[in-house]
Amino acid sequence: MIDAIIRFSIRRRWLVIASALVMAALGVWAVRETPVDAIPDLSENQILVFTEWKGHSPREIEDQVTYPLVLELNGIRGVRVVRSSSEVGFALVSVIFHDATPLDEARRLVGERLARAQGRLPQNVRPELTPDALATGQIFWYTVEGGGLDLGRLRAVQDWYVRPQLGSVPGVAEVSSVGGFPTEYQIAVDPGLLKARGVLLKDVLDSVAASNSSAGGHVVEQGNAETVVQGVGWLGASPRLGDAGFDRDRAVRDLEEVVVPTIAGGVVRLAELANVAIGPGSRRGVLEKDGDEVVGGVVLMAAGENPLEVTRRIQAKLGEVRAGLPPGVRVRPFYDRTPLIEGAIATVSTTVVEAMVSATICVLIVLLHFRTSLVIAVTLPLAALGSFLIMAVLRRVGVLDVQANAMSLAGIAISIGVLVDSSIVMAENVMHRLHDHFGDRPVRGDVAHIVLPACLAVGRPIIFSVVIMLLSFLPVLALGGVEGKMFRPLAYTKSFALVTVAVLSITLVPALCTILVRGRLRSEQDNPLVRSVIEVYRPVLSYLLDRPQVMAWVISCTFLIGLAPLGNRVVFLGALGLAVTATALLARSAWGLTLAPASLVIIALLAEQNMQPLGREFITPLDEGMVMDMPITVPRATVSEVVDDLKARDMILCRFPEVDMVVGKGGRAETPTDPAPIDMIETMVNFRPRAFWPRRKLREADARSQLAAALDALVAREVLAAPEARQAMLDEALEESIARFDVVIRETAYQRYQELVRESSGVSPTSLNPSDPEEARLVPRWRAHVRRVDGELLDRAAPVFTRIAVDELLNRGEIRDPRVAAHHAKAKAFQNEAIAALLRPPGPGGSGGEGHHHGGRPASAIAFEPQPLLDEIRDELSRRFARGVMLWQIERDELVGFGGELDRAVPMPGWTNVWTMPIQNRVDMLATGVNTPIGVRVLGDDLDDVVRTSEAIAAVVKTIPGAVDVVADPIRGKSYLEIRFDRRKAAQLGVSIGEANKVIETALAGTTATTTVEGRERHPVVVRYARARREDDEAIRRLLVPARGGPADGPRVRQVPLSDFAEVGLVEGPASIKGENGLLRNYVRLNATDQDPVAFVARAREVVSAHVPLPAGVFVEWTGQFEHEVRSRRTLAVVVPLVIVLIFVVLYLTYLDLADAALMLTAIPGAAAGGLFFQWLLGLKLSVTVWIGYIACFGMATSTGIIMLVYLREAVERAGGLERLDLDGLRKAVIDGAVHRLRPKLLTEGTVVIGLAPMLWASGPASEIIRPMAAPVLGGVLVADEVIDLLLPVLFYWVRRRRWERLQRRRSVNADALTT
Repeated sequence: MIDAIIRFSIRRRWLVIASALVMAALGVWAVRETPVDAIPDLSENQILVFTEWKGHSPREIEDQVTYPLVLELNGIRGVRVVRSSSEVGFALVSVIFHDATPLDEARRLVGERLARAQGRLPQNVRPELTPDALATGQIFWYTVEGGGLDLGRLRAVQDWYVRPQLGSVPGVAEVSSVGGFPTEYQIAVDPGLLKARGVLLKDVLDSVAASNSSAGGHVVEQGNAETVVQGVGWLGASPRLGDAGFDRDRAVRDLEEVVVPTIAGGVVRLAELANVAIGPGSRRGVLEKDGDEVVGGVVLMAAGENPLEVTRRIQAKLGEVRAGLPPGVRVRPFYDRTPLIEGAIATVSTTVVEAMVSATICVLIVLLHFRTSLVIAVTLPLAALGSFLIMAVLRRVGVLDVQANAMSLAGIAISIGVLVDSSIVMAENVMHRLHDHFGDRPVRGDVAHIVLPACLAVGRPIIFSVVIMLLSFLPVLALGGVEGKMFRPLAYTKSFALVTVAVLSITLVPALCTILVRGRLRSEQDNPLVRSVIEVYRPVLSYLLDRPQVMAWVISCTFLIGLAPLGNRVVFLGALGLAVTATALLARSAWGLTLAPASLVIIALLAEQNMQPLGREFITPLDEGMVMDMPITVPRATVSEVVDDLKARDMILCRFPEVDMVVGKGGRAETPTDPAPIDMIETMVNFRPRAFWPRRKLREADARSQLAAALDALVAREVLAAPEARQAMLDEALEESIARFDVVIRETAYQRYQELVRESSGVSPTSLNPSDPEEARLVPRWRAHVRRVDGELLDRAAPVFTRIAVDELLNRGEIRDPRVAAHHAKAKAFQNEAIAALLRPPGPGGSGGEGHHHGGRPASAIAFEPQPLLDEIRDELSRRFARGVMLWQIERDELVGFGGELDRAVPMPGWTNVWTMPIQNRVDMLATGVNTPIGVRVLGDDLDDVVRTSEAIAAVVKTIPGAVDVVADPIRGKSYLEIRFDRRKAAQLGVSIGEANKVIETALAGTTATTTVEGRERHPVVVRYARARREDDEAIRRLLVPARGGPADGPRVRQVPLSDFAEVGLVEGPASIKGENGLLRNYVRLNATDQDPVAFVARAREVVSAHVPLPAGVFVEWTGQFEHEVRSRRTLAVVVPLVIVLIFVVLYLTYLDLADAALMLTAIPGAAAGGLFFQWLLGLKLSVTVWIGYIACFGMATSTGIIMLVYLREAVERAGGLERLDLDGLRKAVIDGAVHRLRPKLLTEGTVVIGLAPMLWASGPASEIIRPMAAPVLGGVLVADEVIDLLLPVLFYWVRRRRWERLQRRRSVNADALTT
């Protein structure tokens, strides 16, 4: 079939070319239509059920709402896990389905069960499905600020103007508000006046509700006209006819004039019972920016939408919205995926283009024939376009939805060298045949009869090599969970591109070869590059053919050096044993028998001692351009306390020059998709583009050198006595000196950056190529400003660090000079007083005195003269240090994460720091329920047992070496003001428990009696007791409850205090209650430093099992990100061997020769060794990301070996076959075949290496993902190709030699039989 396609393509060449042009046009259309995102959607197939029951405690909600819902939802077909959360006032149930269940089907199934569950829930409690959106759908956050408006008015602008407008944008599922104060009309009832006037609280509610309404009188006929009748009774409405205006003060007065019936039958005005005012409503969420409280919103994208397009629509709508905002009010985004998406796509797209251009130049240099190079080069863009076209077709028919993102484009980028291989082999073989036919004469006329056999000779091996590369990526398609969702798009696009290029190589390439491969063609010898390689390669191969021990020694060294960084001693020693055995068996002399194995042992020892084992991680994380601070605190924190701590943390975080903006959220946004309790903080720290980061880091080696020089100078000038423990003193002073230096230089850089921000009206560029024209105009100014700041910091570095270093040495050393000692003592006293002044609270007047903006009083002046000797030493040290000192940009890993600068800057009492990123956090929380690498899930049916077990596990795990940031989620500790009824006393008093509960709800939580109509705004009218009458236990005991059926001569309804029939007191209870599949759940979160998480969990599991007894009904599961790694290892351990077997079968079908098929597999260990060495060289960790590179490399290496074997077999056949060859002839044929392979080898290897190089030097978003994939491919291809070029011909020669010897023996036996 392959041969028939090639023949057809050459005969109908113009039809094939026209078809290729049509495919290219459709591919361009597909590129424009493909949805775009930064990375694949990693979220789970999740349906959220939100149920609100305002005012109720987590325990009540768990028992009455959450648990019945979980029982009903647990049995749905396709459900993987049901997680639940019972918080103050609401329940959230997360139903996570298997990926095979369509989202629409999942929503339908959950909706059906909710209808059945309604009867089990309390009255008026209705569960609802959250908007149809993905868990990672929060694509846009913004603040509403400025204009001199208070937080209440800003919240009204957000709720009634900005939010409805953004909600109308196509593709937006929901817009929710966060922060600020919702406005409400507050009727603060005085219970004393209620009792004095004889008014029930229920009557107040009913009267207020009835006072805000309208009447419809239908129509009346007047003359020949019909007139509509309306009675306007809305609060705040004008009494004048025709006036539709609303006045808030009038609404307050209207409420004060509401008449309320008394128990005795009279009426009183509401103003006589309560105070009516407009005020802030209760809230369970706050938002602050750079230390100031603001109002904001979050936009949730609908499932299946294009994130980039939806974000652009939102930005366009904001441009329209800004025109109608109050004067001075601004809407400013603080989380926008557009820079991340555009940056990631630009990074990988640029890499693809660079790889294509590099590969084309490489082909042109090796072939020295432009038109043949054009034939090869044209397949690269066509392969990419074909891949997008296949994606579009599969998306249209509903089979597969692959978006354009960093991973899918990386699949094309990592395949550039391979994509061009097939065309190289085909076109180069055509060139070779045409040169053999025409020699140095130009190629003219119809050459189809020459091109056809040349294409037929390599057509079948090309297709089989592509099949092998497709098979090699089956392990990627077999991955499940997060890793599968992450890397399957890469496998799809790579496979689609390979299929496209396979079709092009046997259709378009042969057709173009008959047209374009013309003119004078150069042989291998005509190219100086190829000729020089041949001149080296031929004698080396000739030497190795007769000396297999040398070949074995070289290959053994390669494997041992490559395997040393793996850190697996069993594998390393096994490889060493095989290497020593092989070299010893192949020895032909005593020297060879001893020296070769001994040298291998020495090389192995040196490699193992000097090459550190590779680190491990699950998946190389995407740098989202920001970090999220999610600290954990005690559950009893109040809103005001959370606001204060949030501001304190964020004011520190925003004072880093690398930070553009800090926005923190405490509690939840007003959306069912955000179940965060008030004590949960989520702070987004947005970074400036890397190019705008200042050079402020002093390297430790430079700091240590200057510190040692300072100590020597102080000792030499007899300021300090020579320390006995010099090194210990230097180490201690070094850590503190660097920390202080970092603070000083960091603050200097921050202040200089703020100067430019103020000059730019508070605007700074969010990227190097911003879409906003105003930001784009600022980029050159920022570049110039950063250069000036870098120069200033460098000028200050030497004197600042020298002064700090001398100060730290004086703090720790024995000062011998009394004048220096006195001066240093005064300096320390001044420093301590200054610090104390900053921490001192302000005076009674509310001011710290002297106008100090931090509130503390200034330090009293301490007069002391400069110390000439110290100044002289410092100046001399600074001058010498300044001549060689350099400052560097801080690395991202040094800034963020556990132990980074940000982490060290906010060690606040009562808070445990947790660092993550927005997308990564949501993915981790969905997949495992925790956002840390390791977690312990404790499940049981008794909450106290679960909590005690969690705390015991946390205490034990803290003792394990390497465990850090160990914390059990705080569940207990929330104060409950509990009211317990004595039903007998209530019955005696005539009190209904239902009425008592309603009084408690209204008096304390407040009840919305009605809602005002203020144009487009709506605000609730809330009735509750005045604050002074509900703020402590005693006040609550005095709540008035209706009692009915009094004495015959008295009122039938009276009011009695709550304390007459109920106990009121404080108890401790859960702040929230979590569950999973119907059981109660708690987590222990932790990290493991400098070790493999999988190995740590194995050790920790044993320790916990030995030291923590589990109560009945409680069991423990280890979870976290390491679960994904374990799953991926298990999958690859099964699938990779199966794929190797399949590849072997394909190789056998290709050659119908078991030995030749086995020879092809020798390239795989070579590729692994080369990849490991290159990975170690670049300092990359082992991860699933890196393993994808290895999988790609194995397929490339095997396919390259196929082409080498084709040339070797063809050379032997051309020489007459084994039957007609002697050993010298066989040897010459093998060398000729291998040399013939050199030019296509240089082309294929060169295009792969040069094509992958742009991935290694890529910078920008997503470069941290594609770089680890490229490293093993590059190293593996380099080493595997040398194995193929040297080892494969040697092995082939010896296999054919053994067959030739057997053939000669059979001939000899047959000849002897004939003679006898």
